[in-house]
Amino acid sequence: MPTNQIHIIVDHRENKLKALFD
Repeated sequence: MPTNQIHIIVDHRENKLKALFD
């Protein structure tokens, strides 16, 4: 599902940001 793919991309972005702030 495309919506699921978008959600995964957003999750990946958030994880990247969390890694930067850690």
